[in-house]
Amino acid sequence: MPASRTFDMSWSERLAWTAAAILAAAYALAGSAPAGALPAVRFGLDGLRPSGPFALALVAGACLLGVALARGRASAALAAVDRFASRPVGRLVLAVAAVVIFWAARTEHINPDGLAFQAKFEHAVPTAGVFATYDEILEFVVHSRAWAWAHAWRGWDVAEVYRVLSVAAGGVFIWLLIGYARLVAPRRPAVFAALVCAGGFVQLFFGDVENYTLTAVLVMAYFLASERYLQAKTSILWPTVALAVAAMFHLLAGFLAPSLLYLWGVAWRRGEARAVARASLAAVVVFATTAALCEWHWHLPLSAFWSSHAAGNGGHYGTVLSAPTPAHVWAQLNVLLLLCPAVVLAAPLAFASRAASATDVRPAVARDRRRHLAIASGVMLLFVFIWTPSLGPLEDWNLFANA
Repeated sequence: MPASRTFDMSWSERLAWTAAAILAAAYALAGSAPAGALPAVRFGLDGLRPSGPFALALVAGACLLGVALARGRASAALAAVDRFASRPVGRLVLAVAAVVIFWAARTEHINPDGLAFQAKFEHAVPTAGVFATYDEILEFVVHSRAWAWAHAWRGWDVAEVYRVLSVAAGGVFIWLLIGYARLVAPRRPAVFAALVCAGGFVQLFFGDVENYTLTAVLVMAYFLASERYLQAKTSILWPTVALAVAAMFHLLAGFLAPSLLYLWGVAWRRGEARAVARASLAAVVVFATTAALCEWHWHLPLSAFWSSHAAGNGGHYGTVLSAPTPAHVWAQLNVLLLLCPAVVLAAPLAFASRAASATDVRPAVARDRRRHLAIASGVMLLFVFIWTPSLGPLEDWNLFANA
């Protein structure tokens, strides 16, 4: 069998693929079950019900693919797509194709927060030039300025601007993701990228009218820059700047700071103390520049930050942090399964024994990658379970999509 069509995996990775096939079958059967057959609090599964037999057929195909991969082989078609994705032109074509899909299947649903944006922009933009809040500064700045321009040029409303930027962000996300896949899974980048996208979080890019899409692109840029750094292809400066900018788009990206600290530790171990100092200074510049613009240009005075939602409404963090009650944990597990079903594979993959040979990198790089991603995953899972979704888990799903 040609090497490009063989998946060299450890026992734990094969187990993960088998588990994925079983999960897909269970998900399809539960999602297509008649109303009342299962508990009502399962919106992550209910989404398949309208598709009926089509959903079963689709997931049956996914099960067959999972079994094939569990046996260590991919079809010739998958191998061809992988080779195509490995080329720069293929990466671009797949990103453009994703944009077409995102736009063609864009959602018309807008949650209560999104519905309020029109009035907020119309009130603030004519006088302040932008609308912004402390927890999603640059998301609002970019979207409100884009609306001011598009409204004057084409008469677009706020929702249309969000939809266009959401879909465009999705194309950039896919382009970055395939670049990342070429580094961490060079023999199967398309399959890797498709698996990353096999979760409800990608609805961010189907015209979602909320402030998490541009942040998702920057978070993906952070992981790409991080992997490039670990493979000694770039400086520690770039993942640092990417995460600093992402946090200024939405503060939720700041939960990834411990993973950046790990990268700084790697840099220190490599004798790059000066590079770490320069990177930390660059992050300070990003924060200080954004703060200065907030204070003097965007009518968002820093003195009012501590009374904002981002600071727990004046230090009352009980209003934004959730108690770990069984009901809350169950609701968030439901959200997590909807956004990223692959979370169930974390345990077997944690014991993968041949990561270095499977990804064509040195054992030290594979070890640092596993630790970096484990830290990032851990803190973002913490965010999912401690932060209160003010609109409820169903309407506030996109708050946790980056996680």
